[in-house]
Amino acid sequence: MTISVSETPNYTTRSVERAFDVLALIGSHPASLRDVAVHLGLNRSTAYKTLAALEVRGYVRRDPDSAVYFLGAKILQLATLYREQNPLIKVARPYLETLLRETRETVHLCVREGLSSACVDRIDSPQSIKLSVKLGETTPLHVTAAAKAILAYSPGDIVAEVLKRPLQPFTSNTITDPDCLREELETIRRRGFAKSDGELTPGARSVTAAIFDASNHAIGSVGVSGPSSRLPDEVILRYATTVTEVAARISGELHLKHPIG
Repeated sequence: MTISVSETPNYTTRSVERAFDVLALIGSHPASLRDVAVHLGLNRSTAYKTLAALEVRGYVRRDPDSAVYFLGAKILQLATLYREQNPLIKVARPYLETLLRETRETVHLCVREGLSSACVDRIDSPQSIKLSVKLGETTPLHVTAAAKAILAYSPGDIVAEVLKRPLQPFTSNTITDPDCLREELETIRRRGFAKSDGELTPGARSVTAAIFDASNHAIGSVGVSGPSSRLPDEVILRYATTVTEVAARISGELHLKHPIG
């Protein structure tokens, strides 16, 4: 007998959610069985069964000496498949390499995931002092140039949802007032790029432009980030022209190769 989604027992959904919670916890730091049970509020038996199910499928691995759990190789396989299946990453990669050569600063490609921005590709600056962005790292849409560039050209319901929620501060430069954020988004649309100055990381600056789908909604952003000492206003403005041109080229190539937005 086939069970419809609506008929699926609630415990099945809870089991899946629990497994994802365990993966998120171990992804943030390796954890023992006790750590998992305590942090997630699970009894020891439930925590063990969840870990055992993930381990047998390769999503986590247990160190026999320390009894600590780490992410398994299956996670790397999924990450690789994600990159291979994402047309934006394939199209944008050569442009990121060109942008790196031109700026010698860290370059990054981000997409919207719900109400967050996620870094899906990046190339670190070859310089010893640099800003490093982790693959898969997410930030709320009101923080950083990469996220704001996406938010500025997102559908109206997404913008409205972000504006009605509390805007979490990360530094003294984070925009936390909805009216100020609304004004910032209008400025981004008017000039065609977003910039940030220590909104998430003190001493870091970035400039980013949105990448568009066929419906003219932002599906991502491409940008440059680095220490503020190397990115004064005149350099930010020069790179703004560069990233805007790169974003337009990525958008155009994406439309040609994958015309459905």
